[in-house]
Amino acid sequence: MKLNLNCGEDVRSGYLNIDLSARDLSSDLYRAGDVIELDWVCDDNSADEIIATNVLETFSFNLIENMLKNWAKKLSPKGVLKISVVDLYVISRLFTEVKITIEDFIGHLWGSATPKMSGISRNKLCSMIEQKVGLKITIKRYDGISFYLEAVKHED
Repeated sequence: MKLNLNCGEDVRSGYLNIDLSARDLSSDLYRAGDVIELDWVCDDNSADEIIATNVLETFSFNLIENMLKNWAKKLSPKGVLKISVVDLYVISRLFTEVKITIEDFIGHLWGSATPKMSGISRNKLCSMIEQKVGLKITIKRYDGISFYLEAVKHED
């Protein structure tokens, strides 16, 4: 099973796409619901891949660690969590160096189409994934202002 969390318009074939709004799509392809806890979606150790693109920022920072722990429980051994998130440190640096406008900064920080409730830096996210959640990060890279990582669940 592959999950695409808070998919918005990015409905992917071969994935169970999850978002808050109801859609007229097959339940094998799409389900409406919250992604904080995935117990309603799948059993523990059953997801081969979980994609979360610009998801973490839409939740309160206080929820992120427990949310990631729940997602990690759902991963099968060798399952991969793929996260893309706007790096709070990068957008702050760009703003203070006058490389982006205040409007761009606010848009990245608080969102435009999807309101954002928190921000996270690359260092904080990596530390949380490896030390608190217990996954092994295998890929880290930047794509503009966004930080992308892949983390693997160890074999039991």
